[in-house]
Amino acid sequence: GNTGLLNPPGSGGGNKNDKGAENAVLLVNISNLIYPVSIEILYQLFAKYGPVLKIVIFGRTAGTVQCLIQFADSLYSATALSALDEENIYVGGCKMSIRYSTIPSLEVKYNNDRSRDFMNPNLPKGNFDSMQPASLPGSLPGSMPGMGGARANQMSPFASPYFPMGISVVIVSNLNAAKITPDALFVLFGVYGDVFKVKIMFNKKDTALIKMANPLQAQTVIDNLNHVLLYGQEMRVNTSKHPEIHVSPEDNTFAKDYTTSTKHRFSSRAGKPLQHPITPPSATLHLSNLTPNTSESELIDLFSHCGKVEGVEQLSEKMALLQMATIPEAVEALIAYHDHKLGSSNLRVSFAKRQIRTKDNKSSETHNKSDD
Repeated sequence: GNTGLLNPPGSGGGNKNDKGAENAVLLVNISNLIYPVSIEILYQLFAKYGPVLKIVIFGRTAGTVQCLIQFADSLYSATALSALDEENIYVGGCKMSIRYSTIPSLEVKYNNDRSRDFMNPNLPKGNFDSMQPASLPGSLPGSMPGMGGARANQMSPFASPYFPMGISVVIVSNLNAAKITPDALFVLFGVYGDVFKVKIMFNKKDTALIKMANPLQAQTVIDNLNHVLLYGQEMRVNTSKHPEIHVSPEDNTFAKDYTTSTKHRFSSRAGKPLQHPITPPSATLHLSNLTPNTSESELIDLFSHCGKVEGVEQLSEKMALLQMATIPEAVEALIAYHDHKLGSSNLRVSFAKRQIRTKDNKSSETHNKSDD
C-alpha cells in the first residue's frame, strides 16, 4: 500500500486534543464519497467561516479524498474546524474529519480542479496528468480520476454567487453623482483591500468600476459595502463583468489609477492579506497615529463637520475611539479624515468593532486637559 496517502506531509502527529497545533491550514479527510467533492463545493462550505486563500485536493483512493484548505488566519481555520469536523457535506455521506495541517502555507502552482489559489487568478491550468501540488510529495500524480470534464461542469451551479472565479473588479451603482469622487471611493473601499483603479462612468455618473488587488478583496468589499448608505444613497456593490479597467492618464476627474499609491492599507503586508480583523461600517471609528497632544475637544470639533459626535474614548496616547451618531455619518467622516494631517502626523481612521465606553464625557475631557 502507499503509506504516503494515509499519512501525507501535513497530517502531522497528534497533541492532547489530537487536532494538531493551531494553524491557518486545515487537513480535511473526506470518507464515504457518495458524490464527487470539488474545489467549488469546498470553497462554498469553508468560506462561510472566513477568507479562504488556497485549496488543494489530493490523496484520492476508493471512497475517500483528502484536501488542504488555507485560510487567511488561524482564527478562521479554528472556527471552521470546530463547526465542520465530523460533519457530512451531503445528507448521508461525504463525512469530513478535520485537523490542523503541519504545513504553514500551501504552494499552489496551477489553478484547476485539483488546486486553486484565490489570491492569484492568473496561474496556468497546468498539465493534468503530471500535475502534482508542489508541497505534497506524498500525493500520487494521476491518482484522482473523475475530477475534470463533464463532472466539473455538473458542479458549475456552485460557481456563482459563492465562488469568486477570478474577477477583481466590482461595479458600484446608485452613487450620489453630485458628490462622489474617485478619491472618496479609493478611501472607503480601501478599508477592505487595496484599490488599484477607480472609474466613474462618464455617461452614468451614479455608477463606478473599482479594481481591487485580487478577487478575495473584491468579494470582501461586496460583503461589507453592498447596501451601505453613502452621501444619502444606498450603494449597490456587485462583481463586474469587466476583468480590467482602462484609465487614461489625462482623465483625472472621473478615473484614477492608484496602483502605485503609497496609501494602500494592505500591500505592505502582501504575504498576510487580512492581518487586522475586517469590520463592516459602524458608527464608531478607530483613530490611530494621533499626536500625543491632540485633545478630545479637537477631535470632536474636527469630526463634527460630518455630523454629531456622541463621544470619544482615549485608548492610548496615539489611539482613540470616536463615536458618530449614525453609520452614514461615520462613513463620511472616515472618507473625509483618513490620512488627514493632524499636527505633525497623518490620522488613520478605520471602523471599530465596539462602541465607546461612555463615562461622563465632561469629566473625561477635563481629565484629558489636566494631562497636557
